[in-house]
Amino acid sequence: MFWGIKRLKFLRTTEGTLVKKLATAVAAITAFGFVDSACAADIPTKARAYVPTPTAYNWTGFYIGGQAGGGWFSDQVTNGPNAADGTINFPPGFVHNKVNGSGGLAGGYAGYNYQIDQLVIGIEGDYSWAHLT
Repeated sequence: MFWGIKRLKFLRTTEGTLVKKLATAVAAITAFGFVDSACAADIPTKARAYVPTPTAYNWTGFYIGGQAGGGWFSDQVTNGPNAADGTINFPPGFVHNKVNGSGGLAGGYAGYNYQIDQLVIGIEGDYSWAHLT
């Protein structure tokens, strides 16, 4: 029995009934303490109208460019088994002809692009040249 409970007039009850009332109150507070109310995300809202961001760069216009460089190569050629055309066949791995070369590379390109909002259409032409001997 708790100290001083019998002295309070509004709690004049048996000890078992008081424990049941306290247990019920604690259970109710615990149960409702874990309940969450509806969040604002549950409420539909009218979305703002989509406004596309302004384009930072405009791709419309002509362009021209070029490239230049050099290259080199080294290769070893061996004949495979091909007796049908009458070539002399060497054993695999036997070097028949060693080929080395170097030279220049060059080219150019030009075109026109037209931008419509986020779409870019255009035409381009290019030419490349190589002289590796």
